[in-house]
Amino acid sequence: MDTAVQIAEYISSSSGGLITQGFLVSNCCLIQMGLNAFSFGCSGIMSKMNKFRPIFLILYIFSAFLRVKNELKRAKSQREWFKLLGVLFSSACVAAMPEFLQAYNNRRAKAHTTLPLPATAHTLTPHTHGKEDQDETSAGPCAVLRFSLHNMRCEACRNAVQSAILSVRGVVSADPCIENDTAEVRLLLPPFLLESREAREAAARLIECAVQDAGFGAEYVGGGGGACRGMTAELLRYEMGDRSPETRVGTDSE
Repeated sequence: MDTAVQIAEYISSSSGGLITQGFLVSNCCLIQMGLNAFSFGCSGIMSKMNKFRPIFLILYIFSAFLRVKNELKRAKSQREWFKLLGVLFSSACVAAMPEFLQAYNNRRAKAHTTLPLPATAHTLTPHTHGKEDQDETSAGPCAVLRFSLHNMRCEACRNAVQSAILSVRGVVSADPCIENDTAEVRLLLPPFLLESREAREAAARLIECAVQDAGFGAEYVGGGGGACRGMTAELLRYEMGDRSPETRVGTDSE
């Protein structure tokens, strides 16, 4: 017990020690976010460290308590108190990074973005679908696509996968789930393509490519699987804009 107290006192004696402890409490979340920025995919750091998080958290709280207790015994200037509060606030923010990411991801999963459609699409009456296949949002009728995800083990990876899916033009919401490795995506389609199975498959392929480019894996589980041609090429050009969908589809179809 005395050894643990000495370690906590040593760590708490420096500002860098508290911030490092906050970094460990976060399961090295910032490292995984940095890896995701370069499309390295999940390293497994956060999932492996998660079982030690309660220990790191207890040690962090104890060290912060000792730091404040020791500082109260000394005569400190106002500037030094502000510095101490800044260190405590910064380390606490780093420690709570997974919770911040989870709240942000959950909020973004429920958000709907209004995207422009061609003028002809607004004038057409959308066909009716079952509730599982179609959803109504503020942006208009949406197709619901479901994916099986691979290599997504933490909130940082969930954020990267969600960002990759939302980068595909036409996607209005994406809700990846860590617990069952799935994602539900709502895709805004012109009404004349809403019932097209080929259009859904083509959009699913684009989403799969976007997730793979981010360093993760995705597999469309909404049905279908044939080659995408004809009307699909128009959808690909419309959805992806300046990206090169024709090359992707040609490669997938071969």
